[in-house]
Amino acid sequence: MHIAEILDQLDVTDWPQFELLQISPLAIFVLSDRAVLEEDMEVDVEDDAEPMELTLLFIVLSCINDRCGEGLMCNRETETCEQCRDKIPWCAKNKRHCNHYRYEEFLAENCAVTCGVCTPGPISPPLEESECEDKSRHCKKNARNCDNPKFKEFLSKSCPRTCQICSAPLIEPPKEQCFDSLGADTCQELKNHGFCQTSSIYNRERDVKFLCGQTCGCCDGQGCGFDGLVAPPEEQLIPPPEKSLIPPPTKSLLPPPERPLIEPPLFGGSPSCGDNFRGKGSCAQFKRRGYCRRVAFYGLEHVKRNCGVTCGLC
Repeated sequence: MHIAEILDQLDVTDWPQFELLQISPLAIFVLSDRAVLEEDMEVDVEDDAEPMELTLLFIVLSCINDRCGEGLMCNRETETCEQCRDKIPWCAKNKRHCNHYRYEEFLAENCAVTCGVCTPGPISPPLEESECEDKSRHCKKNARNCDNPKFKEFLSKSCPRTCQICSAPLIEPPKEQCFDSLGADTCQELKNHGFCQTSSIYNRERDVKFLCGQTCGCCDGQGCGFDGLVAPPEEQLIPPPEKSLIPPPTKSLLPPPERPLIEPPLFGGSPSCGDNFRGKGSCAQFKRRGYCRRVAFYGLEHVKRNCGVTCGLC
């Protein structure tokens, strides 16, 4: 059966940018030795198989976080596999939080190397310039997979020009990556609250570029924030504290208790944005300790929900 026929049965209209179908598997196709999936590729599956029983794992073009292969990680913003790296500067200090249920998703996305989500891979050897011609129409979409050892042999033959493995470079080397690692919507909301201004209480320029470079206008060699701003005091450049305000569970990584951790607001705001924290300590104390400027670490929704009024986010 051709891949295109399977896609027609599954009614997938935006091939190949769809995500993993969460269906009981009849057959799993793991493309561990191919970086490109052609629509006319044939797979061994019964023609009379029920279409909703099929589970297809489309790796590379539509990635799954732990299925990109060695040297790669999944970029959830673009839904493609990219080079394995840590995106924020304080990953090492927060390594012990990698499996914490509150921070696991954020750290897996932004501290992939530190948290063991992926492993950096080697660089492919060069080819002769005479062989430097792309033979696949999917090369540009798979440029980020050129250094993946699982796809190296295939891409060296199919996409040598795109992967720059010729004896003489035929295309300009890629620029330093600069994008919104927290997502465009979150970065825009942070920008509205002064996150891009590197003299504010939130972040220095390097952190702004790591987290919201595109929205804050830090890409292409441009500086972040507005001209003439003074860098924040040194004590405001310290990464998140060793101890989180809500300590991780000691026995097992259990989900949060069913009883709400916060009560209806008493000092203004709303359940989604207000001074709602009712545990040990107060929002004023947390603000003095730097809680409000750790938006990127604790998460914007977390800060707004617990101390939004005090932090000026409501």
